[in-house]
Amino acid sequence: MLGRSVNKLLIGEVHESEVRWAAARRTSIPKRSLARAGGLVWGILLILLLILLAAGCNPSDTEDRMTQGGMSVSVTAAPAEVGAGDTLEITLTVENTGADTVSLDFRTAQRYDFVITDESGSMVWRWGAGQGFAQVLGTEILEPGGALTFSELYEVQLPPGRYTVTGVLAAPESPLEAAAQFTSTGPR
Repeated sequence: MLGRSVNKLLIGEVHESEVRWAAARRTSIPKRSLARAGGLVWGILLILLLILLAAGCNPSDTEDRMTQGGMSVSVTAAPAEVGAGDTLEITLTVENTGADTVSLDFRTAQRYDFVITDESGSMVWRWGAGQGFAQVLGTEILEPGGALTFSELYEVQLPPGRYTVTGVLAAPESPLEAAAQFTSTGPR
């Protein structure tokens, strides 16, 4: 009986003094409170299940979307399968899905970056590596419904395997990123 009381205490439905009182009297928490706690647990499990199902409903591995605080970021990598010498088009889109205007502040002229990693997570390419970016502060303003889109072409020179491309918004206060996957077939 005390175990149930402690469980209710952990999920915040019973005050600590009630647990001590119930333990001292060797009584249990009313069944109505236990039913409410069980309903809460099932509700949380249902929400987690829906989140997992939604995460698995991408129409393609070549696109991913992340939403955070009224901002949505997506990455596409096309085509989904490339061979050596083929060109992969990578696109990062940042959209203001909220009701308020958003100000994105940048510490340099760099607004985004793309990183390709192999199946082990090792970086094999980074768009911003070796680039020179002006050391100036900058701001991008996104009205509600507004979007910024950044695209780069990558000439594939990768061995066969599955790769992940991650697009990153370079605004330090708004670190948004999304990832997509593609397959390299190697030399043709």
